[in-house]
Amino acid sequence: MLGDPAARDAALHSIQACVPDAILLPLSVDHISACHLAGDETLMAHASEHWQEGNTYSYDLELRGPEGAVRERWQGLRFRKVEDAKARDWPDPLVAACLEWHIRKTTSSTNVFAAFERNGSMERRRSSECAIQRAADSPWPVRWRADGKPEIDGPLAVSASHSNGLTLAVAAPEEVGCDLEPICSRSEDVWRDLLGPERWLLAQLIAHQAQEDIHTAATRVWTAMESLAKAEASQNGPLVLSPSIDSKGGVSLAAPDAMITTSLVRFRGYPTPFAVAVLVRSEACAATSTDTECALKRRTS
Repeated sequence: MLGDPAARDAALHSIQACVPDAILLPLSVDHISACHLAGDETLMAHASEHWQEGNTYSYDLELRGPEGAVRERWQGLRFRKVEDAKARDWPDPLVAACLEWHIRKTTSSTNVFAAFERNGSMERRRSSECAIQRAADSPWPVRWRADGKPEIDGPLAVSASHSNGLTLAVAAPEEVGCDLEPICSRSEDVWRDLLGPERWLLAQLIAHQAQEDIHTAATRVWTAMESLAKAEASQNGPLVLSPSIDSKGGVSLAAPDAMITTSLVRFRGYPTPFAVAVLVRSEACAATSTDTECALKRRTS
């Protein structure tokens, strides 16, 4: 009576891509507006997240036809995380989804959208335009200021970064900045020159707290510094470690009125992991110390 069960099974599994670093199993659903699904019809699954509490996730799911008409709707669909997904080299869209998830956990009040583009034979500025339009989900043309900063019409601020044939673009309602760099070994003297003495101490603190090698930690700090420049934030102010260190390679830093999420990602086709930093302007947090130790306070006003 209801038609093709495989279409519904595939639609449920497609939500897994929204949380690629966890393995999800469906628990329950509040309401299903069902119809007869033919086995040979083309359907698109569109899911939107309602909330996440601990290991439980809630989504609304729509099955749409080729022209966008809704064929079936599942409301209040809940999933339970049963285990962490194994670290692996992901396709670019899944890397972007995982990056967005890490950012949302750090800056819960902010929607940040990310996209990657493989440059190939594409000119860098054209690659930035493609990635920015995908991140902003908009055909708006990209304008370039005299200093090279990209802008688009509409309510979103954007930023882009290039490295090793990859382009990262991010879009958000607030001012944003981003950077990505491959993890590579450098001598202590080189890192000190790149980061400066205070930021070098911060890298040592991150290496200790996150239990990672100094080259990975130092690359995090380097990308964070670059994101400050992209967001036109003060590069000489305090940059401190926040308590948000997770088991998936996420380390959060704070600067005055800004939160910076640093992540470690692996791209399919690249043997070397990358450090990615995304800065979002946030007046909800303010650095209260120039020490390398964590020093954050929540504003009460």
